[in-house]
Amino acid sequence: MDRGEEPEPIGSRDGAGQATPLDTEGEAGQQRRASKRRPAGWALGLPALALLAAVAAMRISPAIEINIRREAARLAKHEPDSPLARSGARFAVDGRDVRIVTDTELPDGLRGETEARTGAIPAVRLVRSEATGYVTLSPFPFAVRRSDTGIVLDGAVPDAKLRAALVEQAARYVPADQVEDRLRLAAGAPDGFAEAARFLLATLAPLSLAEGTLSGRTLQANASPEDPASYNAVMLALRNVPKGFSGAEHDIRPPRITPFVWTARRDGGGLALGGLIPSEALRLEVTRLAATMLPSLPVRDSMQTARGLDRSIDFLASARAAFEALSQVQRGEAQLAERRFSLSGETVARNGVAAIERRVRETLPHALGAPMLSVAVVPASPFVFRARRVEGRVELGGYLTSDGDRAAILGLIGTRFPGEKVVDSLVTADGAPDGFKEVARAALETLSDFAEGEVALADSNLRLTGQVLYPQLAARIRRSVPAMVPPGWRAGVELEPVQRLDAVDAHLCGDLLSDVARRNPVRFAPGEAAPEAGATPALEAAAEIVRRCGRVGIRVVHHIAAPAGSEAARDLAAGRAGALVTALSERGATARFTVEGVVAPVAAGSAGAQGRTEFIVTPL
Repeated sequence: MDRGEEPEPIGSRDGAGQATPLDTEGEAGQQRRASKRRPAGWALGLPALALLAAVAAMRISPAIEINIRREAARLAKHEPDSPLARSGARFAVDGRDVRIVTDTELPDGLRGETEARTGAIPAVRLVRSEATGYVTLSPFPFAVRRSDTGIVLDGAVPDAKLRAALVEQAARYVPADQVEDRLRLAAGAPDGFAEAARFLLATLAPLSLAEGTLSGRTLQANASPEDPASYNAVMLALRNVPKGFSGAEHDIRPPRITPFVWTARRDGGGLALGGLIPSEALRLEVTRLAATMLPSLPVRDSMQTARGLDRSIDFLASARAAFEALSQVQRGEAQLAERRFSLSGETVARNGVAAIERRVRETLPHALGAPMLSVAVVPASPFVFRARRVEGRVELGGYLTSDGDRAAILGLIGTRFPGEKVVDSLVTADGAPDGFKEVARAALETLSDFAEGEVALADSNLRLTGQVLYPQLAARIRRSVPAMVPPGWRAGVELEPVQRLDAVDAHLCGDLLSDVARRNPVRFAPGEAAPEAGATPALEAAAEIVRRCGRVGIRVVHHIAAPAGSEAARDLAAGRAGALVTALSERGATARFTVEGVVAPVAAGSAGAQGRTEFIVTPL
């Protein structure tokens, strides 16, 4: 454009390229109004700048405080006998501010020097000092607090030397700058305080979260150990507090462990309890329950106390179901894993698997759901049989090869031990050696001659032990036992005499014999003169009385009801009386015996089968 030409007005061009004038005044007004609504450009950056400053402060402030705390800790490391130490000086850091606290007033020079050295720490903003005063405290307080940020020592100590020692001890567990010393010097510490304070610190400092206090002579601790080893160490320590101090009710929370698994294993060494258990109280209940339900097994406890069991599960009921199942196996393991119960093992009982499975399902808490069971039947080894006679009962245990053998044994007991209660715990199983049931029968017959005793068979070994009433019987048993067993078996017998009762006079002797003849008469088979096989207890009782009678004469009279003039009946009665005298003599009865048979006349065809025995005693 030539300089002589007029400039083109500011505007816009139309679609044909022609310029269109604009309202310049209106546009300028709009721009002025918009500038009033819009902030200046520099103000737009203020929020971001504030955010950056906050982030920087968040990142820088902790680092500054940590550095100040570290440097203050170095200043606090003074000699225990220095004036600063004797004043109980401690440094409390709050951000960039430091407070110097002493228990006694510092000399002006020392106070100024300490404040100056503290103020020289980089980034320190404010330093203050104050004296709290040296006082007598009762009860004397001390506290340890352990957290993930360090250890805090609070309360009081009796002297600066102990204070320095406690700070040094705490620094063995965390960096020195993470030990916060809030201790003050005071009077009133009980004897043994130093040992108790060190003990409390040593017990709790290894943990990550714990708190403990000393109040006079009472120690109390709260802690949450992270693992079973730490929990056990704390519990053991708190059971052995220093002499002269007592433990309050501590709150030591077991660690939380998942999965929560508890086991009970039966093996040749007894019952092993392992895995996790919810509390120490339950540990006592479970071990007592095991000893009650499995009394023949020694209990080994390696359980660890822990949290983590589902609250809906009855742990004690689960343990009871486990012990009942293990009582029916020879070897096995019961396991509670979270909400699932399992049992594996071996049983010798032929019908044992179904019985075990049924009982487990009946006794297991419903919250556990269906159990996992794996039980196998195996031959019994060793194959054992036990019979014990004591206090009017016969107890049977161990194995037999069939239900028929079991019925035969029970029938024999009914014959040889009449009137005695039978406690039957026999189980049918495989694995018996040849001749086992014959030896068991012979041993039971011999046991009927014992006052009290026991038969024990294990594979091809027989042993009889117990008490007998007189030496002659003991000698006879010792001779007979070796002949009971087949070749290759071993047999042993161990006998001891029954303690003799006091002697009685002839009159009381007669009364006692009459009483035993009435309550427990010696029985005879029809037409037989020899006593029945089951008469042994009655003969033993009568012989024991005669042995107490001393020098007496005893006329044994047996009465039979028969037709008048029956010589055969008279001879049978006399024969029975003579058989009684022979049996009593064999059992150590040494009285002067005479015998008599008496026939009580009855109508023909009305003869009695048993008869009646009478003992007539006279002094010599």
